[in-house]
Amino acid sequence: MSMTCSTNQIQVQVDLEIESTLRRLRKEARLNTMAIARQQTLKELAAPNVENQPLCINIDNNVKFELKSGFIHLLPTFNGLAGEDPHTHLKEFHMVCVGMKPNEVDEEQVKLKAFPFSLKGAAKTWLFSILPGSIRTWNAMKKIFLEKYFPASHVGFGNLMERHSPNIGKDLSNSEFNVLIIKYPISCSFNISMKD
Repeated sequence: MSMTCSTNQIQVQVDLEIESTLRRLRKEARLNTMAIARQQTLKELAAPNVENQPLCINIDNNVKFELKSGFIHLLPTFNGLAGEDPHTHLKEFHMVCVGMKPNEVDEEQVKLKAFPFSLKGAAKTWLFSILPGSIRTWNAMKKIFLEKYFPASHVGFGNLMERHSPNIGKDLSNSEFNVLIIKYPISCSFNISMKD
């Protein structure tokens, strides 16, 4: 059955059967939602929906490529523990990404997309705590990662010697010194005695 309604000089044809069907379907949907909600615990209802929350890394959606599971399994892992070296992690990560980069895909996009898979535990929790969409480049990701896991307080050579030299004040050989400089790049000048 249809009827004509006029509102502000416009006549609208209304089908009452469609209207009643729409009301019935909306009511059923509300009841189904309430039944599903009753089956969930309060903790489940209060938990945020992480599926729809974006990461801090802003990946270019125009670049279409898929990370293969074999590639992901080759990535080094970093847990954010005190004894882990973030520089070594970044070097190993770089080696895997360069070696396994798909053709016609920018290396930066591969690194940005793969980096979350290299983090575990506290490091992954830290990544999720960063403001969504705030990281747009690989250099920005490296910078914020190193600021977190290799803060400025670690840069001083004195701190380095205290943490990594068994005998404070011992002369370093060239090879020992080179290992420390490679492992912990520093940008300050200092005088130390080295033996040949």
